[in-house]
Amino acid sequence: MEQNLSMLFISHDLAVVQDVCSFVYIMKDGRIEDHGPSRFIFAQSDNPYTRSLIEARPRRFMQ
Repeated sequence: MEQNLSMLFISHDLAVVQDVCSFVYIMKDGRIEDHGPSRFIFAQSDNPYTRSLIEARPRRFMQ
C-alpha cells in the first residue's frame, strides 16, 4: 500500500538499503556517483563504483 511517504535513509549496509529503499543514490567522496530505482541499481547499474560496492556484500544478501 502506497502512503505518499518520503524519508532520507543513510546507510553503508547495502543489504538494508536494497530491502528498504525504492530509490537509491550512491555517493563517493561527497558526490553522487550513481542513482536510480533500487531495482535497477542493484540488478543493472553498470557504474564501476556501484558494482564494486554491490559485489562486496556478503553472498547471503545477493538476489
